[in-house]
Formats: sequence, C-alpha cells, structure tokens
Amino acid sequence: MNSREGELHWFRTEGNPYYEPNGNFSGFAGSVMDITDFMDLERREDDFIVMASHEINTPITSVQGYVQLLTNIFEEITSDIPESSARIVKSSLGTMNRQVKKLTRLVGELLELSKIQ
Repeated sequence: MNSREGELHWFRTEGNPYYEPNGNFSGFAGSVMDITDFMDLERREDDFIVMASHEINTPITSVQGYVQLLTNIFEEITSDIPESSARIVKSSLGTMNRQVKKLTRLVGELLELSKIQ
C-alpha cells in the first residue's frame, strides 16, 4: 500500500456495541478499512466518463448537422429522383436521425449518471 501521509484518506467503518455475558456494556467491536484507493478509482472513472461523453458528443453533433443538411437538400430535389430511390433515401435519413438521437440521449444519461455518483 502506498504511503499517503498528509493526504486526505477515505475510510469505511462498521461497528457494534459489545456486551459482557452479564449485560454490561464493554465497548465496541468493529472494523475500519481504508478505501482511499477505491475512491480515487471511482473519481478517475467519473472523470473518464465526463471526458469521453464530451469527446463523443462532438462527432455526434456534426453527424446530426449533416443529416439535417442532407434532409433539407433531399426535400428540394425529391422531384428529380425516382420514387423508389426517394423512399430509400428518406427512410435512410430518418434511420440516421433516430440513431443520432439515441446516441445523444445515451451520452446525456452517462453524464447524468456521473453527476449523481
């Protein structure tokens, strides 16, 4: 175990009163466990989730913008495209848009979870 003298430590404690056979209180029996390393790991995990969420959000926002741009362009040129192709393109753009929204919601939930913890 690393020595961390002078640094903040986290401890988990558990204890119960201890009584002699005649019923007189004799003290407490319990344990104390240093959980500093565990808390540091949790903090690093939360920091990673926040950083990864922000990094993932950037390309998601870009993809969402391009899907909207392509949707607008498609609506302008629909009359020049065969009907079967137009249905495929429209369906594909709708699927892309829904998937981007799912990713955006997932990233938001990850950020919310890290704030709660």
